[in-house]
Amino acid sequence: MAIFHMSVKAVSRSTGRSATGSAAYRSGEKIIDKRTGEIHDYTRKGGVEDAVLVLPDGSTWTPDRGELWNAAELSEKRKDACVAREYEVALPSELSPAERTRLAVDFAKDMANREGCAVDVAIHAPGRGGDSRNHHAHILRTTRKVEGEGLGAKLDTEKAGRNRKEDLAVMRERWAELVNERLQENGIEARIDHRSNAERGIEAEPTKHIGPTATAFERRTGQPSDKRLEHEQAVTDRLAAAKAQGEADRAIADANASILDLSTSLTAALSFRDQAQRQAEETRRQKADQAEREKADQVEREKASQVEPIETVQARLQATVARMRQLDIVLKHPPPPEPNQEIVELQAIDKYVSNWRGEQIKELGFGPEKRGLFGLAEKAHAKKRADIEKRAVELEKEMKGDGPVAREWRGKTWKRAEDAYGKEYDAWREERAAAMKEGNDLRKQYQDDKQRVDDHAAKLQADRQKAQERAVLAERLDRRVNPEKWAEIDRQKEAAKNDRSHGMSR
Repeated sequence: MAIFHMSVKAVSRSTGRSATGSAAYRSGEKIIDKRTGEIHDYTRKGGVEDAVLVLPDGSTWTPDRGELWNAAELSEKRKDACVAREYEVALPSELSPAERTRLAVDFAKDMANREGCAVDVAIHAPGRGGDSRNHHAHILRTTRKVEGEGLGAKLDTEKAGRNRKEDLAVMRERWAELVNERLQENGIEARIDHRSNAERGIEAEPTKHIGPTATAFERRTGQPSDKRLEHEQAVTDRLAAAKAQGEADRAIADANASILDLSTSLTAALSFRDQAQRQAEETRRQKADQAEREKADQVEREKASQVEPIETVQARLQATVARMRQLDIVLKHPPPPEPNQEIVELQAIDKYVSNWRGEQIKELGFGPEKRGLFGLAEKAHAKKRADIEKRAVELEKEMKGDGPVAREWRGKTWKRAEDAYGKEYDAWREERAAAMKEGNDLRKQYQDDKQRVDDHAAKLQADRQKAQERAVLAERLDRRVNPEKWAEIDRQKEAAKNDRSHGMSR
């Protein structure tokens, strides 16, 4: 049946995302980011049924996908700018593919005309191994208005101070209306509602999403994930508690009703009520204890069914130790040294002058001895070479001087050095943060695996101790039953001991 689903996500640089990368992934195309030079190539991605660009009515701009989202990136200057906003919606499986595409495009056209933005619609098929009815669309919207042959001012809904909750409520309601209109047009009885169960007055347990990681685990293994088992156990516990509460409330209600029975004395009624309350409380306690025991048993059964071989745990423990050593090396790396402006400028000038000298000498050609020059030609060649060296010295002085051109050139050189250092420092800091996060996760994994290995070793030791004790007890019992056999065994042991003693004395 048709269901309502709409989620909204911001495509923000602060989270490392870009409009070009998001658009390329959702449309299954190749887009080159002109701002960073990064190539986003998702042409081999499957599951993209259709991708459509939608602009406001009356717009004369006809960009392709790369041009549109590069314009969105270049319009923003802040390093934490929100460059796009994405709406993910569920498409009714009851509709045909053409109708699903028309529905998503109509919603995008309504959004584009109302806000004046450009919208990129990507229709995705259900994922392999998932629910075959999970048709959905990714609707990527610009945060600026389409003006002329590009993007202009910020949308009203993107300006500071907006109540985004109210804006989202409007979008949810509009999507529900459009879906229901399309279902009715196609003669389908199913309808969707954007309101929550509480807003509709429905007392129902809300569904719970277990997340993509747990879903992927269930697809691979065919077994329920820990999150699903935890959710089902929580539901079972709530139902058991509600049942116990209901029985207790009914018992108390019956006791209270008995007070009004004129055929029974007040004292008897109160006594009956108190007894019923005690019984209800005892029943509730017993049921709670039973639910707790069943929960503990379920946890033990799950652990027993998911126990890894100790060899796997030991191998992972060794790999964890090796990886933690590598991370320690990463964390010991010092930050990149800060550049010195004077040194940077001198090095840049030296490099520039050296490159200029090399180009001039290259144009002049080989020395006289190589070119077979003699006499006046040889002197002319030497003079030109001397002029080059003289001009190189002058050029170096000019670039070190206080002239406006030299100062501007040195300023740009220092700015490039600062930018390069900033990127190098950010990369060092990100690498360090990632190493610290991975190290924290690995330490927890190490502690868990180490505990399991130690418990396994302790269990083996205990089993060996018990086996030895059982062997001693069995020998004692057998000595009582077969004294002649053990007397012979003891004589043989004593004889062997004496033989060893004699051999050592000789």
